[in-house]
Amino acid sequence: MATCQEEAVPVSLQAQLQQIQQILARQDFEAAEQLALSLHDEHPDNSLVLKACVQAFVRGGKLERAVDFAEQLLRKEPDNLGYVSNLSRWTLALGQTDKAHGYYRDLLKRHPDHPQALYQLGVLYRETQDPAESVAHLERALAAGYQPKTDCYLQLALALGDIRQEASAVGYLERVLEIDPDHQLALFNLATLKQAAGQKEASEQLFTQILERDPTFTEALVRLIYGRKMTPDDRHWLRRAERRARSTLTQALEREGLNFALGKAYDDLKEFDTAFAHMRLANDLQRKRIGPYDAAEMRHFVDQSLVHLTQDWLGEPIADADFKPIFIIGHFRSGSTLVEQMLAGHSATFSLGEVDFFLRHWHTQRLNYFDTFESTGREQLKKLASQYRSLIGQMGCGHQRGIDKRPENLMFIGLIRKLFPGARFIHTRRHFLDNALSVYFQQLNDLSRFGTSLLDFADYDEQCLRLLNHCRSLFGEVIHTVDYEAMVTEPEATARALLKFLELDWEPACLDFQRRDNFVRTASMSQVREGIHTRSVGRGKQYLSFFSETERSACLSRR
Repeated sequence: MATCQEEAVPVSLQAQLQQIQQILARQDFEAAEQLALSLHDEHPDNSLVLKACVQAFVRGGKLERAVDFAEQLLRKEPDNLGYVSNLSRWTLALGQTDKAHGYYRDLLKRHPDHPQALYQLGVLYRETQDPAESVAHLERALAAGYQPKTDCYLQLALALGDIRQEASAVGYLERVLEIDPDHQLALFNLATLKQAAGQKEASEQLFTQILERDPTFTEALVRLIYGRKMTPDDRHWLRRAERRARSTLTQALEREGLNFALGKAYDDLKEFDTAFAHMRLANDLQRKRIGPYDAAEMRHFVDQSLVHLTQDWLGEPIADADFKPIFIIGHFRSGSTLVEQMLAGHSATFSLGEVDFFLRHWHTQRLNYFDTFESTGREQLKKLASQYRSLIGQMGCGHQRGIDKRPENLMFIGLIRKLFPGARFIHTRRHFLDNALSVYFQQLNDLSRFGTSLLDFADYDEQCLRLLNHCRSLFGEVIHTVDYEAMVTEPEATARALLKFLELDWEPACLDFQRRDNFVRTASMSQVREGIHTRSVGRGKQYLSFFSETERSACLSRR
């Protein structure tokens, strides 16, 4: 590929460039920026000066200015993959997703079979929530001769897993292991998929194999503990996890996961005081990492939703009513996976898992989220509806009714109703104390900040009920509530009522989910294989004595 010829650098300029490096080493970023800009005024086309400007502004956290100078470098060397990669990474950090893709697309217009560019763009598409494009570009990278193939196979497995093509993902992981039997990431992801498929012994063997080769592979130990019900004979795993958690070499994120796993393990052993102590520490670590729940923001969101969600606004839907997705909403650990698995046994449905499409839309548009509720936002809503339908189509949904069980979609129920008037909503509900404890005992995703505090979860629940009650007053006929306690006591009656609500005929397979070989990739993947039981009803009472007085009052005052 074409590159610029080496530029002659005067000795005085070399000295000034070295001075910039010394200033950066002292972390005096403003001084480095000023010197770099003064050099740019004198040598506007010099690549070394442009690189110094880029470095100074990147180190100073001013990515927009860094991008300006990096683009000047790219114009000088349009086929420089390093420049393309850096610009893509920085513009993505600035929220400019299309621009991040564009640098690679421009390069690929000139060199359509560039294996490294195809691979990097494929990885980027997965990072930006477009798994179908990710798969397409990674396959092109392989065809163009990308090396090492194992990297491409691994990324393909991850992207295919994102769109619920787990069987194909397993195939690519096995191809990695044919080339490199000791590939730890491939072994780990294969073990995770086998665990999701209910292949308990196979997954445990793989996790154990990983830990034999690398005792510091913390996530394998965490998954192993979560995948089995701990007994007194398993205390060697607990001792191992405790040593790892105490080690000064263990990173904070690893320590967080280990404490959640240890809390789960001691709960299995009914050593409730030790279990709660680990969970308290785990949640403190997670809250420190992801930040606290913002109660004021949540209340403001619900207030604005109540203002904007009116019969008039809902009266002009975006899509036709023939598209009939099923959304399971409510809280994590409220029985949503059981409901999903009941429905997934029906021949007319397709399980999508927990699709975070609307949650991510809100997080990326939170300052402008309600702009789409205005009359000028109709085209944006059409685009949003099209993107969601495209995504679930990539997952293989076809003509079946997709089941999206992302609980936080309750926050966006009004928007979803506007987009898809044929949608139906199943609200799962559980006794609050049991639900709060189960959420507190689970390491949720980083977007669900309400889970790290019992008091925060009580506030989140209150706001969710405000919004849900408002939506019931507008379109309650398409919302059906399932009580966890009733479901585990009378599963067939619950399943029949669900199918009647969805206008589907009864199929006995809806109650046979514990024997299916499908992939369940939620926090309840192990429990759902046990079949329906009532052991978790009233579980929260075992931990009340460990709550603070404020926590106890907040949890007992709610349903």
